[in-house]
Amino acid sequence: MILTTCAVCAVPLTHEAPATCAKCDTRYCSATCRHSHWRSGHRGLCPEIRRAGGAEQYNANKKYKEAVAVAVKECAEDTKGQTCYICLEDGSEEGLVRSCACRGAAGVAHLSCLAKQAKILCDEAEEVDWDDESYAESWHKWTTCGLCKQDYHGVVCAALGWACWKAYVGLPEADDVRHSALSTLSRSIHNIPGTSVICIHEAHLDCVRRFMSDDEEDELLRAQTHLATAYENVGRTSEALALHREIYAKTKELVDEGEDLVHDLINTVSGLSSTLMELGRFSEARTLLHEHLTVASDSLGVDHVETLYIHLYYADSLLYEDDDHGEETDDEQDRKDYLEAERIAADVLCRAERIYGSHHPGTVYARDILKDAREELAAQERRRTLRPRPKRARTG
Repeated sequence: MILTTCAVCAVPLTHEAPATCAKCDTRYCSATCRHSHWRSGHRGLCPEIRRAGGAEQYNANKKYKEAVAVAVKECAEDTKGQTCYICLEDGSEEGLVRSCACRGAAGVAHLSCLAKQAKILCDEAEEVDWDDESYAESWHKWTTCGLCKQDYHGVVCAALGWACWKAYVGLPEADDVRHSALSTLSRSIHNIPGTSVICIHEAHLDCVRRFMSDDEEDELLRAQTHLATAYENVGRTSEALALHREIYAKTKELVDEGEDLVHDLINTVSGLSSTLMELGRFSEARTLLHEHLTVASDSLGVDHVETLYIHLYYADSLLYEDDDHGEETDDEQDRKDYLEAERIAADVLCRAERIYGSHHPGTVYARDILKDAREELAAQERRRTLRPRPKRARTG
C-alpha cells in the first residue's frame, strides 16, 4: 500500500481506506470524495487504471516511468555512444544508465534490462526455495551492479527501486515477496529529497509493524532509519533527531546483547550525527562519531562504505563549532582540527575513488570536505599573516 492519501482531498489514509473505487481500487477518505472524483473526471481515467492492474499498479508504473526519465537524463553524458551490456542495443529508444563503480564502457545498460535481469534471479530464488542468505543475495540484484558488485546510487538506484515495486505490487499485501519489494523501494529512495517519498517510508514502516515476526526487529529499525533520513531531507530535523535517538538506543542495546547488527549501528551513528550537525550541535556529533571510528574499521573494514562515511562525518564535524559556542576559539586547536579533517578527507577520497568511483556520493562528499578543510587552513594562514607582529626590543 503506497497510495496513502485520499485521491481527492489528500487526507492521510490507513491501510484500510474508508472508501475505494469498486472498479480500479482508487482509495478515498469517504464516499463523498469518491463520488466527487467520479464526476470530476475519474470516470474517463478509471478504465485505463483498471487495465493497468488497479490503482497501486497504475501508480507504480507511472512512478517507474518518471524515475527512468530522470535517470536517463542524468546519465546521458556518461553513457553517450555506449550500448547496453545485457542486450547489446544502443540507447536510441529507452536511453542508457550507469551509476555504480564501473569504468569505461562497462556497466552501461537499459534500466528495463537491469530490472528484467533482477526479476529473473529473484523468481528463480522463489522457485528453488533457497536458504535465507541466498534469497537475500538474489534480492541484492535490484540494488547492486552485477559487474562491479557495488551498490547503485542516486537516481538510478531510485528507478530500480520503482522497477522492483512495479514488478511485485500486484501480490497480496501479506505476501513476503511484496514485503521485500517495498523494503527495496524504501531503501532505494531513502536519500532522494522531497516530501513525496515520506509517505512511502511511512507505508513501509506500517507494513513492517503489521507483518513483522518476533525475530525481525532489525527490519523495523531499518524502516525507521529510512523515515528519519527522509524527515531530515525535508527539514523536519526535530522529528528526525528524536527518531534517530530512539533507533540508536535500541540498535546499541541489541548489539550489546550479541546481535550481529554492527553495520546497522554504524549506519545509525552516521544518521544521528548528520542530524545533530544539521542542528548545529557539532561537538555532540563529534564525540559520538569518535567513539565508533575504530568499531567501524575493525568490524566492517577500512574500505567499507559505512566506514568511509562515518570518517567523513567526523572530518566534517571538525570544521565547525556549535552554533551557540560563545567563547573565542583556540587558533592552534582549530588548525589541528583542520589538518585532521584534511588528512581524513584525503584518505577517504583516495579509497572512495578507487573502490566506488568518482561519481559516488561518498566520493563527492570527501572531495567537498577536503576543499573546505584546505580553504579553512588557507584562511587561517592569511589571518596570521595580517596579524600585527609584536615590536622587537631595541638593542645597543
